Amino acid sequence: LIQRAQQVRPTLLGLYRTCCVRHDDMGQAVLLNLLLANYLKANLFEQAHTLSLRAAFPENASNNQFCRYLYYMGRIKATQLEYSEAYQRLMMAARKAPQGYAFGFTRMVHKLAV
Repeated sequence: LIQRAQQVRPTLLGLYRTCCVRHDDMGQAVLLNLLLANYLKANLFEQAHTLSLRAAFPENASNNQFCRYLYYMGRIKATQLEYSEAYQRLMMAARKAPQGYAFGFTRMVHKLAV
């Protein structure tokens, strides 16, 4: 599974660059979240942190993508031992999560926050 993640990463980076050039906010948000998830799955927390510093999350992205981004940033901050920032990001993700049908996501966020 990790080997497959390594194979997909260059394609995701290329698509992300294309979305940035074309000013496709939704594509940027989705691909940024996919890249962060890819890095976290491969335990590449430093690369995920570097990507999050260099790539700004688009303001016009959907609420669901923003929730995922906050969750991934909370995980990154927690591994860097910045617990107060991690907690803030995770609680923001829990508050912004869709109410009524995102039980698994909300449970996962609260589990990580504790």
